[in-house]
Amino acid sequence: MLTRPIAALLSLAGLAAAHAVETSLVVPSTTDPEMSQQWDEPHVVAIDRDVDPRGTLVVFFPGTGGVPEQYQRFPQHAASLGYHAIALRYANDLSLNFQICGDSPDPDCFSNARTEILTGLNLHPFLDVSPADSAINRLARLLETLETTRPDEGWGAFLTADGEPVWDSIVAAGHSQGGGHSAFLATMHELGGVVLFAGGPDFSAFYQSFASWMEESVTPPARYAGFAHTLDSFTAFRNSWTLFGMDDFGPLVNVDAIAPPYAGSPRLFTSAPPGPDPQENWPHNMIIVDAQLPVSPEGENPYEPVWTHMLDVVTSRCAPDFNGDRVVDARDLALLLTNWSGTGEADLDGDAVVATSDLALLLTAWGPCEN
Repeated sequence: MLTRPIAALLSLAGLAAAHAVETSLVVPSTTDPEMSQQWDEPHVVAIDRDVDPRGTLVVFFPGTGGVPEQYQRFPQHAASLGYHAIALRYANDLSLNFQICGDSPDPDCFSNARTEILTGLNLHPFLDVSPADSAINRLARLLETLETTRPDEGWGAFLTADGEPVWDSIVAAGHSQGGGHSAFLATMHELGGVVLFAGGPDFSAFYQSFASWMEESVTPPARYAGFAHTLDSFTAFRNSWTLFGMDDFGPLVNVDAIAPPYAGSPRLFTSAPPGPDPQENWPHNMIIVDAQLPVSPEGENPYEPVWTHMLDVVTSRCAPDFNGDRVVDARDLALLLTNWSGTGEADLDGDAVVATSDLALLLTAWGPCEN
């Protein structure tokens, strides 16, 4: 959630120079004649032609009140790693936790609000998001436009023949409210990955509980990663990671104290001190918002290794060898933890088994690996 002003925006040219990434802006309403001119600040699109494409699209959702131009470094960094990358402009002017649902007696308030923002279905009285203005339509029409105007870059690979996103080839990432949308998308579709920056928890002050949708993901928990600051609402983020099933994939890791690959864990935090001006280094924003990152005088962003690791964790699909006799794919890890009975062997989708003696090794050794 961006509730404090951004001090300054880094220029497209300045950021692109650091990564040899081609970065462009696309105004949403130019991609669909039925789209309104609300929430019409441009999408940010990033690609690096000099690296081998991974065949995965990273879609970033800004936090409350934020616009894509305030988050250029992350999609540009993703592009430098071989991902197609987009920071998406969508309807995010109201805070779900503080303005829409926090005190609502409606137990479905959060899921209805997120569904309307993402799909345009008229489900919440405080929102007025049409299907054309929905985040999913904005993404699909942007991909169509990019495929039409830049056919040599491969954006069309992330659309079906019916013009819908190919969800299992998409990593949804987001900050604050945008992180929540990424996690909610994972309950609607099996995603290629979910990356959360100080985002995810929908907590009802009325019911004093988290929203029920947070335990309904159809995306395997092995494909989640989260990063937050301990001076932010860290307990809420940590508890939401538990609900998303992330606890089984690694310990909480302080990125200030341990080097990559951070024990292979998807649950990361920082306790780095904010700057002297809270407007410039607010803990909620300083892990992802361009103007509030603790960039060194030489222009180095200390969290780029964290971002790389998070993308590696959620997209890893390799099969580690255990004791030379068993392998388990990253996609199967959640099934193992769900089905393991404590004795014998667990059958994973009929294609692999893991002995009881290997379970501890699996939990200790499993981590990001080469794609």
